[in-house]
Amino acid sequence: MHESHPGVQDMACDTCLKIVQRCKRKFVIIQVGEHEPFVSELLTGLPTTVMDLEPHQIHSFYESVGLMIQAEPDQVKRDEYLQRLMELPNQKWAEIIGQAWLSVDYLKDQNVIRTVLNILQTNTSVASSLGDYARNSSDTGESEVLSLFATIINKYKGVMTEVVPRIFEAIFECTLAMITTNFDDYPEHRLKFFSLLHAIATFCFLALICLSPQQLKVIMDSIIWAFQHTERNIAETGLNLLLAMLKNFQASELCNQFHQTYFLNIEQEIFAILTEFPQAWVQASHVSAVALIFFGKLWFFDRAVVGFIYCISDIPSQHYVCW
Repeated sequence: MHESHPGVQDMACDTCLKIVQRCKRKFVIIQVGEHEPFVSELLTGLPTTVMDLEPHQIHSFYESVGLMIQAEPDQVKRDEYLQRLMELPNQKWAEIIGQAWLSVDYLKDQNVIRTVLNILQTNTSVASSLGDYARNSSDTGESEVLSLFATIINKYKGVMTEVVPRIFEAIFECTLAMITTNFDDYPEHRLKFFSLLHAIATFCFLALICLSPQQLKVIMDSIIWAFQHTERNIAETGLNLLLAMLKNFQASELCNQFHQTYFLNIEQEIFAILTEFPQAWVQASHVSAVALIFFGKLWFFDRAVVGFIYCISDIPSQHYVCW
């Protein structure tokens, strides 16, 4: 990889990747005559190994090392190897961020832009070799992936509509399997998952109505499951998501079909909470959902009086519902 003759470094990186793809397990076990796995030795000398490589060759080499790390069955060792692998790009990233804090104009420099792109590509190469979010075990699925997608959709809004099916394919079913087993495991995943759904329902609703009936049912079931949650922040997120879905469907051509399919179920689950849970636990969104379902209006309530006061914005009179 240090040979300067044209084509040799490309061939070396390509050959390395092919070898690792075929026998990656060999690199994470201690061979006869060695005192540590080869991957550990390789990571120790990583700066020297990549010093003469071009960016695209570095990306290939990092993918090869990522494959080695992926073959390590011990989670602790795997995390250690990964941290060592990413030390160089992370250091460079920290330097760039530090300079950007001093002056945002630093990010306009063409050399800095190229460096950022190379760092991102290095991360992509490693991520692809380790397996993405859906293929990881439940315990290694990073909840920040969900937060990242939610942030991107909240930022770019409808521009992300065409990408939503791919997001669903990558993270939806695997995350749902993690969080619906019980009400306790993976609390961070729960909140961020429903925050992501809320962002999609708010800004990329067209992507939802293009889903198959089976896929839409899974989403609605997950929303119902969310607002039944015993954690108030998750329940509130689920209710806000339900309100966003109801308002969007009422304005769509699929309004009748949606209500024919989900009206009774939503009604039953909302009223179950209103009648079975303590009144102090009931939230404004519960009441707003009921009003939206029955009257097509978003009403509000006031706990300062006995019962609830619902005020429709375009009707001056007040309507009282007490129990």
